[in-house]
Amino acid sequence: MAGRPRKSLTDDERRALQVLAINPCGASEDALVLAYGCDHDTLTSLVDAKLAKRYHVTVTARGRTTGVTVTYMKVMAAGRKAIEE
Repeated sequence: MAGRPRKSLTDDERRALQVLAINPCGASEDALVLAYGCDHDTLTSLVDAKLAKRYHVTVTARGRTTGVTVTYMKVMAAGRKAIEE
């Protein structure tokens, strides 16, 4: 998708970006899928289009690493601009 002009957002893409935009730290990918009904393909398309980014956080409890990693997503500047269009 890089290098090609992006077509307008689908309703699902717009909803996912809006959820990410209102949360300063983003949202977990699982929350987007389970609570907001987004699918992994939609979220991947947003990352591929550089409208959102994924990052991973290792969960700790009482200062100890649990071995659990959570994938979060955060809207990027291009994603905020796409919402406004």
